[in-house]
Amino acid sequence: MQAGNRPVDVAIGHLNGDAIPDLAVGLSNDNNVAIYLGIGSGALAPASYYAVSGSPAAVVIDDANQDGDMDLLVSAAPGLTIYLGNGSGAFGRPLPPIEIGSLPRNVGRAAVLARVSEPGVRRSVDRARSQVC
Repeated sequence: MQAGNRPVDVAIGHLNGDAIPDLAVGLSNDNNVAIYLGIGSGALAPASYYAVSGSPAAVVIDDANQDGDMDLLVSAAPGLTIYLGNGSGAFGRPLPPIEIGSLPRNVGRAAVLARVSEPGVRRSVDRARSQVC
């Protein structure tokens, strides 16, 4: 599997609702995230790519808008880009980037989730979501 130019982080989750793990890979030099849906027996479908406003530092799969579908959260200084999942493993246009300050390149997924949970950032997520939903 060729992941792309300079993979920096990988998140594993269930993006399309089946019981087969899927991968999200942050590609630093390409300023995008590659999504590989698992197709069983350890195989992955060809990647779908989603552009990010900067060089990704951390990639998180989480239900950011609490609708039951997994979303993609990407930390790329100085903000956080959220792609809302549709339950089939695909994502729509990203929400407007949310300024969360500069995060270190080696920031972990827990730090991204913690920032999203902070009241001010949470309000920004909710505001951004209401602009597109």
